[in-house]
Amino acid sequence: MNELQRLLNYVEWFRKAGVTDTEILDYLVKELSKIASVDNKMESDKQSEDIYISQLLSGLGISPKLVGFAYLKTAIYLIKQDSNMLNYMHQELYPAISKMHNSTVSRVESGIRSAIKSAWEKRDSNITFFRYFNDKRPTNVAFLRIILDFI
Repeated sequence: MNELQRLLNYVEWFRKAGVTDTEILDYLVKELSKIASVDNKMESDKQSEDIYISQLLSGLGISPKLVGFAYLKTAIYLIKQDSNMLNYMHQELYPAISKMHNSTVSRVESGIRSAIKSAWEKRDSNITFFRYFNDKRPTNVAFLRIILDFI
C-alpha cells in the first residue's frame, strides 16, 4: 500500500470516528510534510551518490568527456539495483544502458572498454585499485566488480 492510500484510509477511519475536518486537515499536512522531507532526503542521497561515483571514476583517470564515463555510471546504478545484471552483461546490462542512452549494445560495450583502457593507460602505481589486476588490463566485468566493492 502506498503512502497516499494509507493516508486516505486514515481519513476514512477518522471520519467514522467523528474527527473534525480541521483536525483531519492538520493531520494530513503533518503527514505530507514528513513524506516530502523523506523524498527530499532521498533526492539529496542520490545526488551525493552521483557525485561520489563521478569523483571515483575521475580519480581513476576516466574523463567525464568520454561517453564510457556516462555508460559506467549508468552500469553502476543498474547493478546496484540488481546485482544479477553483472552476470548477464550482454543479455541484460548493455541492452538496458543502450536504451537509456539511445545507443547500441556494441557502442555501450566499446565505450565502457575504452574508458577502462583510458584509466589503465593513465594509472598511477600509488592507486590501490589497479593493483587488483597485476599487469593485465581489467575486463569490463572485472572493473565493475571491483568498483562496486569500493562503493
